[in-house]
Amino acid sequence: MNIERIVSFGLGAAMLALVATTAEAQDEHQTSSAVGMVRDAYISALNNKDAAAIVELYAEDGQLTDQFGNHFEGRDAILRGLTEASPTWGHFVVKPGELMQAGKVVWEMGVLLMHINAEDGSMMEIKNHYLVVLGMDEGAWQIKALVFGTPPTEM
Repeated sequence: MNIERIVSFGLGAAMLALVATTAEAQDEHQTSSAVGMVRDAYISALNNKDAAAIVELYAEDGQLTDQFGNHFEGRDAILRGLTEASPTWGHFVVKPGELMQAGKVVWEMGVLLMHINAEDGSMMEIKNHYLVVLGMDEGAWQIKALVFGTPPTEM
Protein backbone atom coordinates (compact mmCIF):
# COMPACT_ATOMS: atom_id res chain seq x y z
CA MET A 1 0.00 0.00 0.00
CA ASN A 2 1.41 3.38 -0.86
CA ILE A 3 1.41 6.36 1.49
CA GLU A 4 -1.44 8.13 -0.36
CA ARG A 5 -3.76 5.16 0.15
CA ILE A 6 -2.80 4.88 3.80
CA VAL A 7 -3.45 8.59 4.36
CA SER A 8 -6.68 8.41 2.35
CA PHE A 9 -7.86 5.37 4.33
CA GLY A 10 -6.93 7.04 7.63
CA LEU A 11 -8.75 10.27 6.73
CA GLY A 12 -11.81 8.29 5.62
CA ALA A 13 -11.90 6.35 8.88
CA ALA A 14 -11.48 9.56 10.87
CA MET A 15 -14.37 11.18 8.96
CA LEU A 16 -16.64 8.18 9.61
CA ALA A 17 -15.75 8.26 13.31
CA LEU A 18 -16.46 12.00 13.43
CA VAL A 19 -19.85 11.57 11.73
CA ALA A 20 -20.79 8.69 14.08
CA THR A 21 -19.66 10.67 17.14
CA THR A 22 -21.58 13.76 15.97
CA ALA A 23 -24.72 11.67 15.37
CA GLU A 24 -24.38 10.10 18.84
CA ALA A 25 -23.94 13.53 20.41
CA GLN A 26 -27.03 14.81 18.59
CA ASP A 27 -29.05 11.75 19.73
CA GLU A 28 -27.85 12.24 23.32
CA HIS A 29 -28.71 15.94 23.18
CA GLN A 30 -32.18 15.20 21.77
CA THR A 31 -32.78 12.53 24.43
CA SER A 32 -31.52 14.82 27.19
CA SER A 33 -33.80 17.63 25.96
CA ALA A 34 -36.82 15.33 25.71
CA VAL A 35 -36.23 13.85 29.16
CA GLY A 36 -35.70 17.36 30.53
CA MET A 37 -39.12 18.30 29.16
CA VAL A 38 -40.70 15.32 30.96
CA ARG A 39 -38.90 16.33 34.18
CA ASP A 40 -40.01 19.96 33.84
CA ALA A 41 -43.61 18.91 33.15
CA TYR A 42 -43.56 16.65 36.23
CA ILE A 43 -42.26 19.40 38.53
CA SER A 44 -44.66 21.96 37.07
CA ALA A 45 -47.59 19.60 37.67
CA LEU A 46 -46.37 18.92 41.23
CA ASN A 47 -46.18 22.64 41.94
CA ASN A 48 -49.69 23.10 40.47
CA LYS A 49 -51.02 20.12 42.49
CA ASP A 50 -52.15 18.55 39.22
CA ALA A 51 -52.05 14.79 39.81
CA ALA A 52 -53.85 14.07 36.51
CA ALA A 53 -51.12 15.86 34.52
CA ILE A 54 -48.44 13.89 36.36
CA VAL A 55 -50.12 10.56 35.61
CA GLU A 56 -50.15 11.36 31.87
CA LEU A 57 -46.33 11.31 31.97
CA TYR A 58 -46.34 7.65 33.07
CA ALA A 59 -46.58 4.58 30.87
CA GLU A 60 -49.81 2.61 31.37
CA ASP A 61 -47.89 0.11 33.49
CA GLY A 62 -45.73 2.76 35.18
CA GLN A 63 -44.72 2.41 38.81
CA LEU A 64 -44.18 4.93 41.61
CA THR A 65 -42.65 4.27 45.01
CA ASP A 66 -42.84 7.25 47.34
CA GLN A 67 -40.45 8.23 50.12
CA PHE A 68 -42.58 6.31 52.64
CA GLY A 69 -42.27 3.04 50.74
CA ASN A 70 -45.81 3.11 49.33
CA HIS A 71 -45.83 1.43 45.92
CA PHE A 72 -48.32 2.26 43.18
CA GLU A 73 -48.50 0.32 39.93
CA GLY A 74 -50.43 1.53 36.89
CA ARG A 75 -51.83 4.96 36.11
CA ASP A 76 -55.04 4.49 38.13
CA ALA A 77 -53.17 3.52 41.31
CA ILE A 78 -50.63 6.32 40.83
CA LEU A 79 -53.45 8.84 40.37
CA ARG A 80 -55.13 7.68 43.61
CA GLY A 81 -51.84 7.92 45.53
CA LEU A 82 -50.96 11.35 44.16
CA THR A 83 -54.48 12.70 44.69
CA GLU A 84 -54.37 11.58 48.32
CA ALA A 85 -50.96 13.21 48.87
CA SER A 86 -51.56 16.44 46.93
CA PRO A 87 -53.14 18.48 49.76
CA THR A 88 -49.78 18.45 51.56
CA TRP A 89 -47.79 19.59 48.54
CA GLY A 90 -46.01 22.90 48.76
CA HIS A 91 -43.18 23.79 46.41
CA PHE A 92 -40.80 21.37 44.68
CA VAL A 93 -37.36 21.92 43.19
CA VAL A 94 -35.43 19.25 41.31
CA LYS A 95 -31.68 18.94 41.00
CA PRO A 96 -31.15 16.41 38.21
CA GLY A 97 -28.14 14.15 38.14
CA GLU A 98 -26.44 12.37 35.29
CA LEU A 99 -28.65 10.93 32.58
CA MET A 100 -27.72 7.47 31.31
CA GLN A 101 -29.10 5.70 28.24
CA ALA A 102 -29.20 2.18 26.86
CA GLY A 103 -31.20 2.08 23.64
CA LYS A 104 -34.79 3.10 24.27
CA VAL A 105 -34.35 3.24 28.04
CA VAL A 106 -32.92 6.15 30.05
CA TRP A 107 -32.45 6.61 33.76
CA GLU A 108 -31.50 9.46 36.00
CA MET A 109 -30.74 9.88 39.66
CA GLY A 110 -31.14 13.27 41.28
CA VAL A 111 -32.46 15.18 44.26
CA LEU A 112 -35.95 16.51 44.86
CA LEU A 113 -36.35 19.23 47.47
CA MET A 114 -39.89 19.13 48.80
CA HIS A 115 -41.57 21.83 50.80
CA ILE A 116 -44.68 20.24 52.26
CA ASN A 117 -47.39 21.38 54.63
CA ALA A 118 -47.14 19.58 57.96
CA GLU A 119 -50.25 18.65 59.95
CA ASP A 120 -49.55 21.49 62.41
CA GLY A 121 -49.63 24.02 59.55
CA SER A 122 -45.87 24.54 59.42
CA MET A 123 -43.81 24.07 56.28
CA MET A 124 -41.27 21.24 56.22
CA GLU A 125 -38.37 20.83 53.82
CA ILE A 126 -37.56 17.26 52.87
CA LYS A 127 -34.65 16.23 50.68
CA ASN A 128 -35.35 13.08 48.69
CA HIS A 129 -33.17 11.32 46.20
CA TYR A 130 -34.88 9.83 43.20
CA LEU A 131 -34.29 7.30 40.48
CA VAL A 132 -36.44 7.58 37.38
CA VAL A 133 -36.51 5.15 34.47
CA LEU A 134 -38.08 6.25 31.21
CA GLY A 135 -38.79 4.24 28.10
CA MET A 136 -39.51 5.28 24.54
CA ASP A 137 -43.08 4.25 23.81
CA GLU A 138 -44.97 5.24 20.65
CA GLY A 139 -42.41 7.95 19.88
CA ALA A 140 -42.50 9.60 23.30
CA TRP A 141 -40.54 9.19 26.52
CA GLN A 142 -42.75 7.90 29.34
CA ILE A 143 -41.98 7.19 32.97
CA LYS A 144 -41.70 3.46 33.56
CA ALA A 145 -40.66 3.71 37.21
CA LEU A 146 -39.94 6.45 39.73
CA VAL A 147 -38.57 5.73 43.19
CA PHE A 148 -38.05 8.30 45.94
CA GLY A 149 -36.00 7.73 49.04
CA THR A 150 -33.56 9.20 51.50
CA PRO A 151 -30.19 7.42 51.71
CA PRO A 152 -29.58 5.93 55.16
CA THR A 153 -26.57 8.22 55.71
CA GLU A 154 -28.88 11.26 55.51
CA MET A 155 -31.61 10.00 57.82
